[in-house]
Amino acid sequence: MAATALAACVLVAPLLLDSISQSRARRVERNLMRTSGALQGYAESHRVFPTPPGSGPLSRAGLYAPTLVSEQRLVADDGTLLCPDGELARRGTFRIPTLEEVKAAIGTPKFEEIVRIMGGDYGYTLGYRDASGTLQENQNRRRAHHPVMADAPDDGGEQSSNHPNGLHHVLFEDGHVKQVGVKDLHGDDHLFRNHDGKVAAGVDDEDAVIGDSHHQP
Repeated sequence: MAATALAACVLVAPLLLDSISQSRARRVERNLMRTSGALQGYAESHRVFPTPPGSGPLSRAGLYAPTLVSEQRLVADDGTLLCPDGELARRGTFRIPTLEEVKAAIGTPKFEEIVRIMGGDYGYTLGYRDASGTLQENQNRRRAHHPVMADAPDDGGEQSSNHPNGLHHVLFEDGHVKQVGVKDLHGDDHLFRNHDGKVAAGVDDEDAVIGDSHHQP
């Protein structure tokens, strides 16, 4: 009986892990679709997606989140920008600040911590700079191939650590979400670096770069 039970565990355990992984992936996809709706609504009102300043302390990828919260398009503490079972989710205290709160923190010791996590577990587009070096507004051209958000990159800048199986979720400009494995993550255009190999804004309007919350264009 013991041997039978052990054999059953050996067979069931992988299936259980797969089920948990699939459930996590579905929750992440739902979160990104909810955020997509907020971004599309913002773009309809402003004719562009949230775009940070081209320079200065507020020039951060994650500023999109306080922007959406300040317009009541996202709820600050409902977990939409968290990866299930991630570090921020385990803390149980994550809350997206408002734009006013971020601005008020400039020059204080807590500012760097705020900008480090204000975008949650997802990265956001760093946009692109034109030939003169001016950061352009994030236009909504509804391109099905152009990423706007994704699981945030880890410190290595080659992939995200959000999911132990290496799965990545990418939200595109037209509003659809795609699941991508590590080996297919970058393709012809590196998701987390521009065409010059830098973690910075793209060098042209087809150079898509997803930055972590604290990254600057």
